[in-house]
Amino acid sequence: MEPSSPLRPRTPPSKERASPGSQEEITAVVSSEDWHFSPLIIVILGASGDLAAKKTYPSLFSLYTSGLLPKQFKIIGYARSPKTIESFREHVGKYLSDDGNGGVDKRRFLENCDYINGKSYGDEDAFKVVNTSIQTFSPVANKLFYFAIPASTFAVSATTIKTTIMGEGWLRIILEKPFGHDLESCRELTESLAQSYDEENLYRIDHYLGKEMVQNLMTLRFSNLYFSRLWDSQSIAAVLLTFKEVRGRKAEEKRRARRVSFLRHY
Repeated sequence: MEPSSPLRPRTPPSKERASPGSQEEITAVVSSEDWHFSPLIIVILGASGDLAAKKTYPSLFSLYTSGLLPKQFKIIGYARSPKTIESFREHVGKYLSDDGNGGVDKRRFLENCDYINGKSYGDEDAFKVVNTSIQTFSPVANKLFYFAIPASTFAVSATTIKTTIMGEGWLRIILEKPFGHDLESCRELTESLAQSYDEENLYRIDHYLGKEMVQNLMTLRFSNLYFSRLWDSQSIAAVLLTFKEVRGRKAEEKRRARRVSFLRHY
């Protein structure tokens, strides 16, 4: 029987419960789950990018210091940038908060972080290296793949994972960033993923969930008496949209240009 999902924890058997939603209760619930006693491999695709370094790894470090990761865990970063494991750990370590105990937790956490680079996010040879690393760690480990990569590479990465990653334990995928760029591309991606994975093994973090609201700002204004009196030239002097991002890679510049053109259109 497959272990229960880490995103749907059971109620702990303990009769004494901490206050609802407290750190103590969350830790008690997670630590009682079957999956928490099994080895866990987390593979982060796009590990050398800003999203992974500034958001994903610090979040995982927070889970680690809170006791919410299994005792046996390993994090494999995968990207196209040529880096050594040492330089990658140094890069990620800059964004991890001070653990308050002389850096012991940070050092131990980083010791569980490896890095593998490949030619692309569909590089079968490189993904086989990832699989070897997984099997060496534990052939029965549960596997969680986190896609911190452009949506255009989701399908090829998911297919490559299906054909190269072996072993027992469950395999789940978290999809980060916009799930396609419109409804049609979203449907195409959904159909592609459905050929290899059951829906219960896919988790989406979609930045486009609020796009419909943005597209209907004019309707919202004129159909709401409260806003219609406030959203006019007498009440609003200017609208300022700030993209607080570091300019650099060409791919990022192109994605930013598409976002800006969308906002200018509306």
